[in-house]
Amino acid sequence: MGEQLAELGALQWVEAAGGARVLDPGLVKAVYRPLVGGDPLVAPVGLTFVTYENPPGIHTAAERVQAFRTGPQGEWFNHVNVNAHDHGGHFIPWENPDAWVNDLRRTFRGRRP
Repeated sequence: MGEQLAELGALQWVEAAGGARVLDPGLVKAVYRPLVGGDPLVAPVGLTFVTYENPPGIHTAAERVQAFRTGPQGEWFNHVNVNAHDHGGHFIPWENPDAWVNDLRRTFRGRRP
């Protein structure tokens, strides 16, 4: 587990240092298994998109969510909450805080130990 955390931390460092997202799909798709028995470790993921940053051809919040779910990256994650908003941009926590906080709460609701 320690090696996997270090590997993911290194990916985050490369992303931050390079200024562009560098992500190996093979690493993202990997299901981490405990060294001694047990179930695979699959972290729940919540995603919030904004239509300001839509890819070409996507115009609405609903289209953005659908494009993610059916796109190649949709199966990489154990997504428990995927949402998009028409208001806000890259800094959604400051531009649309109520929507962002609601998404965050919906992602973690019911997941406390």
